[in-house]
This record gives sequence, structure tokens and C-alpha cells, in this order.
Amino acid sequence: QGNKCLVQEDLEFLDRWKPPAFLIVSPNPQAQREIKEALLSRYRSPLKAWRRTLDLSGTNRCGWLQFSAACKKLGYQGDVAGAWRSMDAEMSGYITLREIDEESSALLSDFRHWSFKEFGGVRSVLSAIEETPGEGVTLRDLRRGLRIYGYEGNSHRLFKILDVENTGTLGTGDVSFLDEWNLPPPPEKEAQRMKPRETWKRIRMRAVASLKWKEAGQVAAERRASSCASSAGLDALAQAHRDREVDADCNSGSDKDCSSSKCDGNDEDGHHHRSTSKSRWPV
Repeated sequence: QGNKCLVQEDLEFLDRWKPPAFLIVSPNPQAQREIKEALLSRYRSPLKAWRRTLDLSGTNRCGWLQFSAACKKLGYQGDVAGAWRSMDAEMSGYITLREIDEESSALLSDFRHWSFKEFGGVRSVLSAIEETPGEGVTLRDLRRGLRIYGYEGNSHRLFKILDVENTGTLGTGDVSFLDEWNLPPPPEKEAQRMKPRETWKRIRMRAVASLKWKEAGQVAAERRASSCASSAGLDALAQAHRDREVDADCNSGSDKDCSSSKCDGNDEDGHHHRSTSKSRWPV
């Protein structure tokens, strides 16, 4: 009350206060490992476990109440409060994906920072790489597209982390949650590393990127047409070879009747000859 002193009434609330369990326990690393193992056993993917049970708000933050509810959902009966204290070592009041899987957190955070630096968002990156809107991108498409736009991270591992359902493709719904994450700005050295280097090579690669995607279908069609033409040419050459074999059989002996359907019989000199109704050589 601004009296610059404490009286009994000021402390009576402590008799009724029930502090959260994590405030009166010690960190328990063993319980932390048990909860991680339980999450991976059920969901197989750290990111899937994080999004399905802990980060329901999609902000990359999970508070104590959400964490305790997730442990209850998992059926974990151990030291939940001790596990929380072990994860939230800085007593910030929340945990992130980093406390569940450090590798996934680092790679996704790096990709998000790069996406906002280059495109203004993660969804924009996927839209730029997609050949046909709505069809998603495969691992090959993602690696090729990110290489063209200058991403220096591990695109193969990034795809495996984001493809939590193992479908083989990524759509905007699989990556849009990254746009809503609350992340601190990258350290100065990391920001310098991700700073775009606008060299002439990079600018040229950006300029032709869209053309590559548009021309991909045309190139594939031309290759199919070329393959069909080559197949027709080979068929014609094979027919010509068979005709030469018929001629050789017919001319091998004049005393025998030729049973070939390509032979018209004997000429005046007693030699067999083939019909000329069809051209011997392909045009």
C-alpha cells in the first residue's frame, strides 16, 4: 500500500497461494530424456511431435500449462515438473523446439531467417519453386530451386524435417507455420553470413530461374517426340534388314521353291526374286 513496510495482512495471501510445481523442484534431466523418448516413440518426427502436442498455437513457444497437458496426453507419470525445469533452464517461462530437437530447430530457424531476408516469407519461397501452383515440390525440386536462389543450408535434411508425413512432397501448408514463429534476430555473425551477395552470376541465375521452370515441360515434350522418331527409324531399319535376309534366302539356291511371302517366284534365268511392291529401303 506504499507504506514502505510490511504488515501481517500483506503476507496472508501466501497461506492460500499454490505455486506451480516447477518452482519448488530441481531440474531432472532423466525425466526430460524420458519425455523426449515418449514423443519420438509416438510421432517418429520431432517436428510432428512439437506441433501436434506442444506448440498448439504455432508460435514456436510452449508454456508450462501446455507442457503438463501434453505429458498427460502422452500418459507420462514421471517427474513432469523436474523435466520442465531441465528444459527451461533460463526460467523464461516457455520452451521452444530447440529443447526437443536442437538440430531441427537450428535448421528451420536458419531457413526462416533466410526466407524472410530473400523473399519476405517462407510461403513465398515455396511458391517461387513450385512448377505448378498447388502441386507442391519434391525433394529434387526443392534442392534445385534453393540452389538457384542461393540457399547455402542443407536442403536435403530440411526437406526430411518438414515432410513429417513422408509423402514425398511439400505444400504451402507444410511450411506456412514457419511464418508465424516468434524467433529472435540472428546473431551478427550469422546475419552477415546470410546477407545476400548480389553477384552478376547470382542475378543471372535469378533471371533465368522462372524460364527454367516454364521450359521444363517443353523440353520434356521435345525429348519424347525425338524418342518416338528414333523408335520409328529403328523399326524401318529392322524391316530393311529382314528384307535383305529374304533376298539372301531366295538367291541361295535356284533349284528350290521359295516359301517366303516376299518372293514372287523364279525369273527367266531360274533365279528367285522378291516383290517390289514395297520399298526396300526406308524413306
